[in-house]
Amino acid sequence: MVKAWPQSAAAYRLFGLEVNRFGLEFDGIVHTRTFNDTIPIVTVTGRAVNVAKTVIETPGVRVDLKDEGGAIVATRYSYVTPVELEPGATGQFGVVVEPTPIESYEIELSFVDRSAVPTEPPAETPPEERIDEAAPPLPPTDELIEEGAPG
Repeated sequence: MVKAWPQSAAAYRLFGLEVNRFGLEFDGIVHTRTFNDTIPIVTVTGRAVNVAKTVIETPGVRVDLKDEGGAIVATRYSYVTPVELEPGATGQFGVVVEPTPIESYEIELSFVDRSAVPTEPPAETPPEERIDEAAPPLPPTDELIEEGAPG
């Protein structure tokens, strides 16, 4: 029922019933925090296990990074591969968040329809925060004199 009409999942939850409309469960989730020079990076990898009794088309994976208050500070998407999984089979996924917001504290994963995965990468800096001014030109090299050097 929920696979054909995803909105019905909310009604099932009202009665305390958990619904798995994708027929998958996360397994072997590994997340690491590293640095590329001074840029923080979070990498999330894992597996998706087909717990359904039929072959399924794999969905996308949404990775939300949240701050200590639970607010989402970054979101990235990936796909489970391969595209189809036999019952009991396992697919994999991976997401890299670079740069990672410094306030990220918690990671939340969810399956999403493939159509919900954006085709464009997220903008790292909102347009209103970008600096579009060019840097001032450098002076000619003959004007560059080391301070205290004889001239």
